[in-house]
Amino acid sequence: RVAGVLPGARILLRADGEPFWARVVGAADLVDGRPVRLLGAFQDITRQRAERLATEQARQQLALAMQSGRIGVWHVDPGSGGAVWDDWVFRQYGREPRPGLVMAREWAGWLHPEDRPRVLAAMAAAVAGTPQEGLEFRVLWPDGAVRHLRAAAHPVRDAEGRVLRVVGLNWDVTPERELEQALRAERGLLQVTLRSIGDAVATTDGEGRLRWLNPAAERLCGMAVAEAAGRPCAEVFALRLEEAATPFDAVARCLGEGRELHVEGQAVLQRRDGAEFAVELSVAPIRDDEGGLHGAVLVLHDVTEQRRLDREMRFRATHDALTGLPNREALEAELQRALEAATAEAQGSALAVIDLDQFKVVNDTCGHAAGDLLLRQVARLFVDTVRRRDFVARIGGDEFAIVLHHCTPEQAQRVAQLICDRLETWRFEHGGHRFRIGASIGIAPIDDRFPDLPAVVQAADSACLSAKEAGRNRVHLWRDSDGAISQRRGEMRWAARLERALDEGGFTLYHQHILPGAAGRQAEILLRLREPDGEVLPAGLFLAAAERYHLATRIDRWVLETVLAALRRRPALDDVALLSVNLSGQSLSDETFHRFAVGHLERAGAAVCRCLCFEITETAAVTNLADARRFIERVRALGVRVALDDFGAGLSSFGYLKTLPVDLIKIDGQFIRQLVEDRLDEAAVRGFVEVARVLGVPTVAEFVDRPEVLERVRALGIDHAQGFLLHRPSPRAQAAG
Repeated sequence: RVAGVLPGARILLRADGEPFWARVVGAADLVDGRPVRLLGAFQDITRQRAERLATEQARQQLALAMQSGRIGVWHVDPGSGGAVWDDWVFRQYGREPRPGLVMAREWAGWLHPEDRPRVLAAMAAAVAGTPQEGLEFRVLWPDGAVRHLRAAAHPVRDAEGRVLRVVGLNWDVTPERELEQALRAERGLLQVTLRSIGDAVATTDGEGRLRWLNPAAERLCGMAVAEAAGRPCAEVFALRLEEAATPFDAVARCLGEGRELHVEGQAVLQRRDGAEFAVELSVAPIRDDEGGLHGAVLVLHDVTEQRRLDREMRFRATHDALTGLPNREALEAELQRALEAATAEAQGSALAVIDLDQFKVVNDTCGHAAGDLLLRQVARLFVDTVRRRDFVARIGGDEFAIVLHHCTPEQAQRVAQLICDRLETWRFEHGGHRFRIGASIGIAPIDDRFPDLPAVVQAADSACLSAKEAGRNRVHLWRDSDGAISQRRGEMRWAARLERALDEGGFTLYHQHILPGAAGRQAEILLRLREPDGEVLPAGLFLAAAERYHLATRIDRWVLETVLAALRRRPALDDVALLSVNLSGQSLSDETFHRFAVGHLERAGAAVCRCLCFEITETAAVTNLADARRFIERVRALGVRVALDDFGAGLSSFGYLKTLPVDLIKIDGQFIRQLVEDRLDEAAVRGFVEVARVLGVPTVAEFVDRPEVLERVRALGIDHAQGFLLHRPSPRAQAAG
């Protein structure tokens, strides 16, 4: 009898056609060594086979998962103290995989020294039976790199509860920890930055409740972050727009509209202690990658000091630093508003221009500090005299202006007279001195009679000048028929034209010969104004305006510079005997012009100076006698000659010849024109000539326009003659010839 098991399993078919797994066991009876009967049995192993396949599949899936997740598997035998590692565990420690046990001492040397005690204690606890979860530690690779691992260790027990082994898993979490470290560093840097900046920064949640404040925000709102957290932003930051009294919830608007919001230069923050700050604010929504709204960032920039400085700068730009009154710029803006109101409402106002009398006396006697004090006191007197709605301004020096709103010219005149009356009784006291200060006031209406603002100002200025010329400390009211004011307005227009000519090169020079010449050509340099249409105007039309508006010295500077430049350009000066240049009375009394002229003459040299003669009028020299004498002595020392022009026009002409050192006398043309017909003129001229001979000074007859006049001039012994008869002025003076 032979028994046996057919090897392997077989797939059989049931009667219903379903397959199943079976293991076949059989035996055969043998007769004479041949099988005569076969006995057998089938064992159904379909379920066991399915369980084994599922287990294998799970094992493969687990291995794939651990392979994909780079999870290392290890187990420790408590008896031997050694550990079995799979390949991934070796890689996690930076070592090449190897068979055999990894002993505890070797493994401990691969741990980071700072983490080693903690990890060894955790492993001892696992061997003792306490599972370990989420154990993180650092390991050192052979190249010195530090890696972060996370481990889990679970003890496996027998039926009696004894720990047979410890099974564990390792994950390399270095990328996560490096990312966390970078995020912490970036967050720390961000927080340090936000704490360091001067702007207030706050964050809110999606409901507008505060989450975080930087120190600047804590100071601005008056709350610490612990106190403010969770409160509505509008409760902590009480904002409103400057032009509105109602609260302004910027965060709620930002969250409601889902967009950024910026407010510059018009928001006010009220702290809970009542203090107010001017702020510029911006709010931006916080969104995730999918666009979901999670809160807002509020940034507040405190511009309180900047706004104060801006107001101060605007005040300084529109107010006089000495008196605190509005300045000329502010006055012009106020006048423009008054003129527009007069046009729109048919209700006029008035402009009063005030020029103080005797102010120079105070300055000269007591110094500029006393003058400043006087101006402040007078400014206060003006403000106290007029109504609160009227506008008082200081427009320069000792000049003031007042806009009297909704006031007829007659009413304005009464107010101005009241100012004069108060000044009449008021005295300025300083350093033991008492001064009586008056005021000349000109008034012009602000109504539709004037086309624009400059016309109003010109009318008031002209009226002020008329008041000053009429005797000072009085009021002059502009009227349409005021001839003096019309003349003054004409002079004002001349002033603008002269300013433009100085800026744009509108002047030109002519010359007129003086005959007979000495060793060369003699001529007087004559100023002309060239109009845009080509017309050339003589100086007599505009010199009075130039003197009145203090432009004469600037014009004299231009003439002198032009003549000196022309003389320096000439290759030789042998044919130029004398060039006469007229100087104004203002230049004679201006020490700055004296320095300017002397400096230019010194640089021009002696040869040029010998060709020059300064003509000064007798009236100008008499008005500024001491200044004129000093200037004459300085230029004569350089070789420049000086002529006394219009001689005889003054009352004391002969007396001034004793005081003024001159080189030439030019007899006023009013005595020359009728020299033949008027015996009195002849007698006067005869006296002039005789005095000149005594002094040894040559004479020149001006305005010689007829042959018989020239003949009489020669008969009287006058040395030189000048006039249309001999030479009409021609435009060649620019070349000094």
